[in-house]
Amino acid sequence: DNQGWTAEFAIPFKSLSFDPTATSWGFNMGRSLRRFNEPIRWSNISNNVGYYDFSKSGYLSGLTGITQGLGLDVEVLGATTYKYEWDNPRQGDLRFEPSANAYYKITPSLQGTLTLNTDFSDAPLDTRQVNTGRFGLFIPETRDFFLQDASLFEFGGDALEGSANGRPFFTRNIGITNFGVADIRYGGKLSGSIGETNVAALMVQTAGIDGHVAEKTLGAARIAQPIFGRSQIGAIMTFGDPSDDDDNVLGGIDLQIRDNSLLGGRELNADFYFERSSNDGVEDDAYGFQIGSYQDDIAAWVSGKYIGQDFDPALGFVNRTGFKRINTGFRYRERPKDSDLSFWQVEVGQESRWLQNDHFDSRSMWISAGAVTKIGDEVFFSLSSDMEKIPGGFFLPDGIFVPDDTYHNWNASLHFGASAARWIAGNFNIDYGGIYGGDFFGLSGNIDIRPSPYFSFDARHNYQEFRLPNGSLRIHISSVAANINFSPDMTLTLQSEYDNISSGVGLSARYRWEFEPGHELFASIGHAANWEGRDFRSETTTGGLRIGGTFRF
Repeated sequence: DNQGWTAEFAIPFKSLSFDPTATSWGFNMGRSLRRFNEPIRWSNISNNVGYYDFSKSGYLSGLTGITQGLGLDVEVLGATTYKYEWDNPRQGDLRFEPSANAYYKITPSLQGTLTLNTDFSDAPLDTRQVNTGRFGLFIPETRDFFLQDASLFEFGGDALEGSANGRPFFTRNIGITNFGVADIRYGGKLSGSIGETNVAALMVQTAGIDGHVAEKTLGAARIAQPIFGRSQIGAIMTFGDPSDDDDNVLGGIDLQIRDNSLLGGRELNADFYFERSSNDGVEDDAYGFQIGSYQDDIAAWVSGKYIGQDFDPALGFVNRTGFKRINTGFRYRERPKDSDLSFWQVEVGQESRWLQNDHFDSRSMWISAGAVTKIGDEVFFSLSSDMEKIPGGFFLPDGIFVPDDTYHNWNASLHFGASAARWIAGNFNIDYGGIYGGDFFGLSGNIDIRPSPYFSFDARHNYQEFRLPNGSLRIHISSVAANINFSPDMTLTLQSEYDNISSGVGLSARYRWEFEPGHELFASIGHAANWEGRDFRSETTTGGLRIGGTFRF
């Protein structure tokens, strides 16, 4: 209207967990002024506190006479799917697959979930990656069923946050095996808190894959007990191997300390963890720590990690074993007054690794500097010096061999970013330096166009060039995505991805219409193909139509 805008939200009490006798709730709200790159919170405005931090919320008072109902939500879905294989012999498969999820609020702070024939048809395409190193790649979880309450399973705090290697529990291993996708027939989850103790448990039964792996029962449990304010001590356990018939279990304990009384009002973050895995009787350990203070003006940290040679959590993520690592860093940030800059900063750090036999393995030192304007434009420059010992040769894509040797390299990178406050934004990155006894050049960026609230478009490209003694390699990874918002209740999402190493093409279209709150129609089409030169060869086409709704009691 002529004074700005107003918004009204209607949130059913049946959709919330709460104590019906409580008359005051913790409450916070915020908004972002994109044209000024300015976030605003109703309570707890501080650059030292994350935007979604709820530790110092405000209060919503005067809540009386409200009821939650039975606290039972039942989601019923029916999906018709069609899969067509283009390889000879060409063949199609049409199926109707019902699925259901039930959510019951056992207490206001504890929820139980049951799932039957879990549906993942609305998951987006995985971000395409090409491996140019010795160790496996980490691909994040994108399935909503596992993302819900995922924070309650988090373990190790900042000591594991910065590196995926060594995670005791990684839900992507459930249903996605070394031999393909295994359907989840049924499962259960418990999440929330009992008193002040946070608890989370998950157990599922997956279908087998003919000729490779039998049906599997997989599970994980996590408990965390607050101590001394915002600090906590906890434990985790996992069991089952999704890709093998071996008996695999893991147990771990962790301690997370959050205290602002020991460093003159500055926050102290200290995290410690220990894990032990057992795979058919073969046991080994992993442990680590991180100690630091992360204020807006000054941040400093030191961290360490050890992963034993035989450490093998089948439901976790490990891409390298048999090493130990030390990492240290320092960052200074200044927010100048009466300036177009929001802040400028300088950061220095180093990381050293040793093999399990104490032989030195690698070292990296870096310095970076950058600035961010008040509207959100940014520029950063970094320079690094690296040393890496490769004990055994390995192959890059296209069969380029990297021999065992000790490699010393300098690398420089430059990053430009345009503020998301504009209708057209994006970023641009240049990398240049040495690698594996040769030269490396990288050029990547994306452009994000949002001309109206109804349409957005994002295009990305990553180019990498390796000029090595044994040959040259050029990698192109491209993706394009578009969102069309016909209304707040109706959206069409389009995605496409390609890389020249696998010559693989992925195409996806997902349409969602929530015709009334909690009830929706979802349709999807996916196509996988191989594109080499002028030869475009279709491999698999999938389509699905799903309708379902959530019924609250």
